[in-house]
Amino acid sequence: MLLRHHQLLLRLSRLSSLQQCFPSSSSTASSSLLTSENGEKILRTVTERLAQCQAGNATAAPKQISYWEAIAKQSSVVSDTRSELAQLISIIKDPKETEEMRKLAEADVESLKETLETELEELAARIVPLTNLDVLSKCQIELSSGAGGQEAMLFTGELLDMYQKLAATNSWKWDPLQVLYSAGLTFAN
Repeated sequence: MLLRHHQLLLRLSRLSSLQQCFPSSSSTASSSLLTSENGEKILRTVTERLAQCQAGNATAAPKQISYWEAIAKQSSVVSDTRSELAQLISIIKDPKETEEMRKLAEADVESLKETLETELEELAARIVPLTNLDVLSKCQIELSSGAGGQEAMLFTGELLDMYQKLAATNSWKWDPLQVLYSAGLTFAN
């Protein structure tokens, strides 16, 4: 059943990779994915599966149950924060509340929104945990011009230049292993 949500997991994993490079830009994207209909559906599915296993109605590997428990626990924290935020917003909108209470609630709302973003990022990290591939210290890229003749070679050369500039911008070490030119870039490794 969780396999139906594979696309959401892929998006979240891409976001967790982006968060390492651009932390501020992807935090709102991960929160919007988790608050979407598919995000809510995957959280419900995980919670239901966990409840079934705990009730003895289903079986799963201990590692899988531990994974579900971590997601369910963080999802509960997010849910509690959301309900607290909703209560504060209702205080702000309530005309019967004093001005002082509204100002206090407004101050709390801002800090609670930041807390919610952090908790959603943690939830995304629990759904798509880092693997050994996510923390590689070395990367190898192979570029090869395919069918298309001269234009394919030009495009491959542009890709090589782009990756060289990306490496230079991020202060990454760049060591081309093999570069073949034949009326344009044919192969780079």
